[in-house]
Amino acid sequence: MNLEEEWGETNLELDKPPPLEHIREKNDMIARSLPEDMRDVTPLALLSERTRPARDAWRRSVSTKHRRINDELPRHRYLTRFRKVGSKDPRENTDREV
Repeated sequence: MNLEEEWGETNLELDKPPPLEHIREKNDMIARSLPEDMRDVTPLALLSERTRPARDAWRRSVSTKHRRINDELPRHRYLTRFRKVGSKDPRENTDREV
């Protein structure tokens, strides 16, 4: 979408604490889905409860969007990995189905 850092400050809840209860519920579901003999081993599939501040994650995402353009795409023709230079902002396209 080629969003800027200021957009996140205005439209995202960057100071809101992470949903730890939701993370714990997901980890319980993941653990229950594992075979009995694997439940004692800490699986890599579990979500980390050591969360990063949302503001840091947002800034990192915005600042690295140009580096995430695939090598096969001409960087002078793409603003982001999925957005071409000169393309309309999808937020302004009111004709699309949601």
